[in-house]
Amino acid sequence: ATVVGNYGSFRSATVATNMAYEAASTLRQAQLYGLGVRLADASGAQTDTYGVEFTADSADYSIFRERDEGDSNGRCDNDGDCDRRCEGGGAGCDCRAADNECVEQVRMLQQVKVEALCASFDASDTTEELLAGAQCSHDWLSVSFTRPNPEASMAASDVPDNDWDRIVLAGLVLRGGGHCRLVRMYSNGQISVEGLAGKVAGTPFAGICDGA
Repeated sequence: ATVVGNYGSFRSATVATNMAYEAASTLRQAQLYGLGVRLADASGAQTDTYGVEFTADSADYSIFRERDEGDSNGRCDNDGDCDRRCEGGGAGCDCRAADNECVEQVRMLQQVKVEALCASFDASDTTEELLAGAQCSHDWLSVSFTRPNPEASMAASDVPDNDWDRIVLAGLVLRGGGHCRLVRMYSNGQISVEGLAGKVAGTPFAGICDGA
């Protein structure tokens, strides 16, 4: 029984780690798209902005590209419409032809989900400082890249849009069981993944993210 219990915990921790690295890889993919891919939308206009949008308490996130560079808002617009059109498949299931900006939707495995989304104006925040404050209470978080700039643009639900350019650090907390991983994304394009065991005392994540 002890072995089986430990194996279950080990498996949850491994899956949480893998999903965190996959999210980091997706962010890097969006960065590469933003730097190197230039596609035309239905009107023939060139689109240079790619990004990833996360939603709190969700196991899904979306890679998107802005369809109208003249009205770019840093969000994945109308991706829910793509879900409805593609439900059950069918001949009309082409997200690129719909009036939405979703390029690809990623679903995390084994009940791993987004526990919290963080946005900070201070790139020097330690993990404990980032998790302790109200900056981890956002409903959605978007990270995008616009050619030819390698730096990230970030937007979050509880940050006024005229302050989005002040966000220099975004945090994605993923949880599988009691195991949490933090994906950090800096405005300069740097991405990292870390475990939260031993770093959540005195934060809202104590008792939730205590597993190694």
